[in-house]
This record gives sequence, structure tokens and C-alpha cells, in this order.
Amino acid sequence: MLLRLMLVAHTPVFAVALAALALAGPTLRAQEEGEVEQLPLRLEDAWSLALDSNIGLAIQERSREAARYDALGSWGAFDPVFSLSATYTEGERPQNNTFTTGNVFVLDFDNKRAEARLTTPVRSGGRFDISATLDNTSSQIPNGSGGIDSESFTDTNVSLSFVQPLLRGAGVREATTQQERSRLQLAREQASLDQAREQLLLDVHVAYWDLVAALEEVGVRERALELGNEQLRQESERLRVGVGTEVDVLQAETNVATREEQLLLANNTVDQREDALKQLLFGEPSSEEGGHRREDWNRRLVPLTELPTDLQYDAPDTWLTRLDAAFEQRPDLAVLRADIEIAEIDLVARRSDREASLDLTLSVSSGASDTSRRDSLQSGFGFDFPTYSASLSYEVPLRNRTARYAERAARASLRSRHLAYSEAENRTVSDLRNGLREVYYQARAVEAASKSREFAERQLEAEQVRYREGLSTTFQVLEFQQTLTEALSSEQTVRANLAKSRAQLLFAEGRLAEALGVEPARTDR
Repeated sequence: MLLRLMLVAHTPVFAVALAALALAGPTLRAQEEGEVEQLPLRLEDAWSLALDSNIGLAIQERSREAARYDALGSWGAFDPVFSLSATYTEGERPQNNTFTTGNVFVLDFDNKRAEARLTTPVRSGGRFDISATLDNTSSQIPNGSGGIDSESFTDTNVSLSFVQPLLRGAGVREATTQQERSRLQLAREQASLDQAREQLLLDVHVAYWDLVAALEEVGVRERALELGNEQLRQESERLRVGVGTEVDVLQAETNVATREEQLLLANNTVDQREDALKQLLFGEPSSEEGGHRREDWNRRLVPLTELPTDLQYDAPDTWLTRLDAAFEQRPDLAVLRADIEIAEIDLVARRSDREASLDLTLSVSSGASDTSRRDSLQSGFGFDFPTYSASLSYEVPLRNRTARYAERAARASLRSRHLAYSEAENRTVSDLRNGLREVYYQARAVEAASKSREFAERQLEAEQVRYREGLSTTFQVLEFQQTLTEALSSEQTVRANLAKSRAQLLFAEGRLAEALGVEPARTDR
């Protein structure tokens, strides 16, 4: 980059120094990096590693997984429920003697009762109930001769009933409100996961190019320091032979000290940028499986992807042609659409709670009682003596303030979700317009910065010629060196900004993952 500048030097020593600078070998930082393990990293390696290891993304994946299990488990509300109970009772009670007036005796009895019930909810909001009860009672009854007779009889009852709400809670839509809500919550968590992936990819791009720009800045500052040291060497030599002044040497020394400070700051910035990128790339520091060990934080990242050189861009006025696709593709809008659907489900449920309840019950039952347990069972389960019934149960709350205000709250929440979605649409328009303008501006800025760097090189070349001919001063040469340094730094910065702005534009359109070939993480249906 400075090769033309270096080749025009007339002083042999200065020419050799500048040529050595242009073809510089390992810098001080490179020598330090050789002492620690390095991690060569392309941009695609960085976002691939982040997708596999990022802790924040793993947290979002667990939330999506929890929502999936909740959605599957919500259908358990329609699972049949079987219950079985058994009771044994033994006791005594006073009993009047039928044959002897006024004579009271103690009746001993024991009772064995077993009941089985199967309840099956259905998606219409009703339920089927099947129950069977077996009741066996043994007792001691006095006979007419003053003795005690033992009796045992068995009661069998079998019933089948169906209860169906006709107003509140009636119909498949209302009966499956919780299941539909769980499904929408799963869709929301999926969209949140896609949003987290898009954000992570953008963050990795920004952090990666920030690190590249910081490393480029270190290179610029090292080269500036080399130029400053060479200028100081020349001024010291001029002073030694009596053609220079102490002021020129002091100016050169001050310039070297300033550039050393700038180099130190640039190296510190690199360390900060490295840690920012590592935080996105590395998993749990203490994990041996699925994450990265703590030693990985000591590895020096070595970016391999170079700053972009192509300056292609689309005109900012093309945002309208991209807007509809952005509305459809942006995952944050998908999250808000799911929120709206969930709020609509809640409003329907709150409206239903305000209605009166009217339940229809249809049942058929059979009962039998016999001293023979077998005959009682056969008669009961054979429906020898069936009983049919149909009933309507009506209930209406007189004030129902809880349900009334809950409906108003649900309506207000729904309105809030619609407003949030409108706000997000406006934000999408702004992001898209800003993204296109930023890419356009940064591409043009790269062109301007390249020209500025070329002019700064030519100015420094001309000033060095004037300096060798005695027509310029050390101060002026140092000023032009600083101008060139700033131009080099600015060019690298705007190139990095161009790369970041392109990623931000894809993010604004909701297709950063798609552009990188990353498939969305979908869950099982």
C-alpha cells in the first residue's frame, strides 16, 4: 500500500527503511502471537461456530423445546381418566325389634363397596362418564324366636352418561382454546429462535469486522511508528553532522511518543474486539462437552476473511420493492403476529366466560339388588332394569364482574398487540431505508477514502522531495505523515463499515440466515 511512497526515496538509507516497511515481516504483535495458540478463523467459520456454541442461542432453543412439550402435553386434557376406589365399613347401630315392642337390640353390619369410573372428555366440550358400583352388605337380624339371622345382599349399579355444554364452553373452538394457544406459543417461540439466530449472525458479522478493522488499525499504527522512527533517526543524524537542529529532533521524538501511544491503544482495542467476538463464539467456559474450555479464551483469533473490495450497492429508492418481502421474512414480525393470534384466542375465551351456562345431560343406568352376588352382577350389567334420563342445567351469573372486566382487559391487550405490530412495521420501513442508504453511503465513502489515501501518499512523496531539497521542515513532513496515517485508517474503517452495513441490510430484510445458507431451526409438528 505504501510501496510507491517507499520507492521514490532518494536517500539510500531512507529508501531501504521504507522498502523494508512495505515488505514488513512479522510485527511485534505477530511475534507475541507466536507465543500463544492461534485460531485461524474465516467469517463463515465464525458464524458456524456461534450457531453451534452460543449460550444465548442455546437458551432460546431450550425455551422453544419447552414450548413444544407444553403444546404436546396440552392435548392431555382429552386423555381418558380411570379411577377405582374400594371401601370397607364395619359398625353397630341400635335397632328396634319388630316383634317385641319397645325392645331395642344392637345390629352388627359390615359393608364392602367398590367403584370404577372412566371419564373421557371430547373436543366438543362435553364428556362421557361410565361408572360401575358394587355394594355388598352383611348384617345380623333377630328372628321371631329370639335368635339372630345373618343376611347378605349385593347392590349393582351401572351408568353411562354424556354431558354437553350448549352455551359456555360449547364447540370445538372453545373446548380446544388451550391447545390452540399452546400451538401459537410454540410458533412464537420458533419465531423468537429464528430472531435470535438472525441477531446472533448479525452480531458475529459486526464483531468479526470490528476485529478485522482493529487489526488493520494496528498495522497502520505500526507502519506510522516505523515512519516516525526513521524520521527521528534522520533528524538525529542531521543534528550529529551539524546540519539539523534540536527542535527538529524534539519534534520527531514527540511524534514517535504519540505514535507509540496510538499503537498501544490500537492493540488494546484489538484485545477488546477479540473478547467481544469470543463471547459470541464460545460456549460454557467450564464445559468439557458441547462447549469450550477456559483455555480457548487465551487463544489468539486470526481472521482470514479480508475486507471487501467490491463496491456494489443498490439505490436507496429500491426499498419499496423489498418491503413486502421484509414484512413476510422478518422473524420479529412473526413473533408479534403470533402475539396477536394469542390475544385473539384469549379474547374469545373471555367472551365465553361471560355467557350463561346451559348443560345437557343424557344418561342410562341399571340397578339390581340380590342376595346372590352373581345374579346381582348379571342383572345389573345386563341392564335388565334400565333407567333413562335427560336433563338441562341452566346457570347465569347476576353481575359477573370478573368475567366482564377480564373481557375488557383482553380487548385492550389485543389492541396493544396490534399497535406493537404497527410500530414494528414502521421500524422495518426505517431499518430497510436506513440499511440501503448506509450501504450506498459506505460504498461511496470507500471510493472517497481510497482517493484521499492516494492523494495523501502523493502529498507525502512531494513533501519529502521538498524536504531533501531544503524547501520544507520536519514539522511539515510529520504533518503529511499523520495525514497519510489518518487516510489509511479511514480507508480500512469505511471498508469494515461497508461489510457491516451489508449484513445489517440483510438483517433488516429478515434474510441474513437465508443469504448465508443457514436453514431455520424448525421443530417437529
